Amino acid sequence: MKVQELRQIISSADRVLLEKAFVETYKQLTKSQKEEADVLIQAVLSGDMEKTKKKKETVNFEDLEKQILTFIGNAKAGNYFAPNRVIPKSQRPKWRFLSSGRGEDF
Repeated sequence: MKVQELRQIISSADRVLLEKAFVETYKQLTKSQKEEADVLIQAVLSGDMEKTKKKKETVNFEDLEKQILTFIGNAKAGNYFAPNRVIPKSQRPKWRFLSSGRGEDF
């Protein structure tokens, strides 16, 4: 459904049914989606839409370079495939999903 169609449906809907639809839709969200939606809902209801705009995250290039070099060193040493004391066994299959936001250096 497009936003314009949704607006037309909402404009002609009964308030009680609209509240019920909103609550049922909210129940379908995951926990992380609910946290994001909570901020948006509170900002919209308070009339402060400036809070709803996402701020760009800045990247600390020194930390990123350190994580990249550590990853490359571990990859060249085969630490993600062979038994070793550097990378825990449970983390070896997850090397593809390492993110720079976790701050973990193996």
